[in-house]
Amino acid sequence: MPNLTKTLILSDRTHRHLGRFAKGTMGGGAAPLPGGFWLVPVDDEVSARINEMRQGSESDDQVIWREMCASFFKETDQ
Repeated sequence: MPNLTKTLILSDRTHRHLGRFAKGTMGGGAAPLPGGFWLVPVDDEVSARINEMRQGSESDDQVIWREMCASFFKETDQ
């Protein structure tokens, strides 16, 4: 198991859909936060990849949601 050294704050919507549509296995350990958010541990590689994909001042949640939507629509167009 990778060393989970970083955390992301994801909305309930993103966390729920990521769990349903992610390819591969999501590690456990996500903790609910007040207001419908989740604290999700990730490794350095995942954190770095999110930072590479970030556009402007997007939050981690916005980056992941945008990429999930783009991937979903790309797959349905094929």
